[in-house]
Amino acid sequence: MIDSNVIKTPIYFNGDLRDYQRKGLQWLKILYENGLNGILADEMGLGKTIQIIALLCHLIEKQQDGPYLLIAPLSTIPNWLLEFEKFAPKLPVVLFHGQQDERHIIKKKIKTGYKITNTYSTLPIVLTSFEMPIHEQKFIKSLNWRYIIIDEGHRIKNHECLLIKILKSCKSMSRLLLTGTPLQNNLAELWSLLNFLLPEIFDDLAVFESWFDAKELQHDEGTKNFLKLEQEKHVLSSLREILQPFMLRREKSDVCLDIPPKKELIVYAPLTELQHNLYKAVLNYDIARLSKSKEEQIIYTEDGRRPMRKCVLKNINNTITEGFKREMSPASSLWESDESTCSTDETILSTWKQFTNITEHNREFLLKMRMVHKNEDIVRSSGKLLVLDSMLAKLKKQRHKVLLFSTMTKILDIIEDYLSLRNYKYVRLDGLTSLIERKENIKTFNTDPEVFMFLISTRAGGVGLNLVGADTVIMYDSDWNPQVDIQAMARCHRIGQTKPVMIYKLCTKGTLDEAIINRAKVKRVLEKMVISKHSQAVNVNSKTHLLELQRLLESKECQVMASDHEGKLLKEIFISLINN
Repeated sequence: MIDSNVIKTPIYFNGDLRDYQRKGLQWLKILYENGLNGILADEMGLGKTIQIIALLCHLIEKQQDGPYLLIAPLSTIPNWLLEFEKFAPKLPVVLFHGQQDERHIIKKKIKTGYKITNTYSTLPIVLTSFEMPIHEQKFIKSLNWRYIIIDEGHRIKNHECLLIKILKSCKSMSRLLLTGTPLQNNLAELWSLLNFLLPEIFDDLAVFESWFDAKELQHDEGTKNFLKLEQEKHVLSSLREILQPFMLRREKSDVCLDIPPKKELIVYAPLTELQHNLYKAVLNYDIARLSKSKEEQIIYTEDGRRPMRKCVLKNINNTITEGFKREMSPASSLWESDESTCSTDETILSTWKQFTNITEHNREFLLKMRMVHKNEDIVRSSGKLLVLDSMLAKLKKQRHKVLLFSTMTKILDIIEDYLSLRNYKYVRLDGLTSLIERKENIKTFNTDPEVFMFLISTRAGGVGLNLVGADTVIMYDSDWNPQVDIQAMARCHRIGQTKPVMIYKLCTKGTLDEAIINRAKVKRVLEKMVISKHSQAVNVNSKTHLLELQRLLESKECQVMASDHEGKLLKEIFISLINN
């Protein structure tokens, strides 16, 4: 047991560490002193960044020469820089990023000794993104790193990716991964992390996976077999014992009771009549197209249960889309003349007539496959936007601040068009946002009370950001990987939050939306080891699964909202929602 009261705060660290953070620092020291690598797996929002900065302060205080390599997602680098400035201003930190000519200058800085005391100098802490080791692998490999630290370490879960191959070949004394979600989809991903840290121990993926087959948990019989195996051989218990010396994980509920509570609520949005019409038309089209696929394009595994697609089906979504364009929008004549365009429109509509009735309401959507109006029609066309519109009006009135996440930047574009109608002040972050703009937007949102919303693409901004200025999270749509959504929610439910946090997950019942959320509930196999009988993966390229979606769409569970009933329905939703 580590006594936090006797753990000394490093002299170059400006700030106070909580008790559990002091214990985390001591654990990191012990790892380093014993020449071990590890995973700091504290739940998101518990201050892994602070503990690492304290560790680096300790190492430089003990004159452990650099350079140190700290790799993080691009979206989190501004936060790392701010935290270094705040808690360790005397530490030499060099940002390795920019165009090729800029990086040439930075390389010289990385090889320069920085004076810490009158008698001691060290090479710096190099802060960079996941992309730089790929672009600059020759330079990265040329240095002898004291420590390689990877923030959001689950990014190297694919043991065959180029990044991990480069990093494994780098020379380093110690390695450390930071991740709030160490266990995600399967044992191969976990093995990839452990193999990077401890290649002498975890050197054979096949042996590691043979301990038990997590995929079998997706079947009732496989689940029974696994539970029986666990009773007899304690495989899972053995795995935990093996991981214990190399992994430290604490959760908010155990160590940080002063963080206000959070509450999650799934908000079921109805389909508008237009959405229902279009959704049904696209489903019918895809089912008809997949019905034409040859049966021999599907290969079955030995047990006959798990279909696998050949490479010809790997990108079938793109194939369908492109085929649809070729059938109905031949590029050679699309823009030749008004008469030609009119002819093409008729061709497209004649094809859609096989799957739905063409009306003045759906005609433009079927032709363009996108929103064409930037007026109130944009709201009336979408059940989720109608729900969002009512939610935001109430939240704005009550002076809440909102993070809105979507997995698709095109959805964020549409929401931006909607926000322009309501005059709400907002900022945005996605994969195209520059490093400087990210930093400015984060600071603006957290400090400017007039900025009501932060629009964020889930993958680009769902990790490492500190957005405690918000007290409300809206997940406009969900990711297939539930850990991605969990990380996004933790952007405001973390140390520094002073208000209770409300999380609304929007879901359109009876659609693929619901299938994703239901799948997410049972996908955390390695964390919970409990999978329901409804855990089969949803494959949008499978005719069987498309027919199941069609069944959901036509069932009573799918709520379709007529325009004349929208006000009454939304009023019922929000009487029981926002006020609680």
